[in-house]
Amino acid sequence: MYSQDLTALIAGIFIIGMTWLRTRTFYTRRQRGVLKITREGQLFFAAVVVLLIIGWLVSPSIGKIVAPSTVASGTLVRVVWFLAVYYLCIPVHRILDSHKIALFKVLD
Repeated sequence: MYSQDLTALIAGIFIIGMTWLRTRTFYTRRQRGVLKITREGQLFFAAVVVLLIIGWLVSPSIGKIVAPSTVASGTLVRVVWFLAVYYLCIPVHRILDSHKIALFKVLD
């Protein structure tokens, strides 16, 4: 594995962790107790992972189109894609919450 790929892999794992942490924190502010992920939450995080994998696969091609002479362009595009996925998750989560779709529930 190249060092650029390792950097992008670490960034992708970081984005998954930050998305998980941000959504869990949202629910712990409202209620105390043990949280369990709902089916909708599983689908939400599966979609995040799928988007990150798509970004991993298509970013080198996009990088070659945007900046063909730059070696790290694929890595840069991957990291930008990962950040875009994270920032996209914020309004999606707010929309789900406004429709009363919970990603986590408190166990009794």
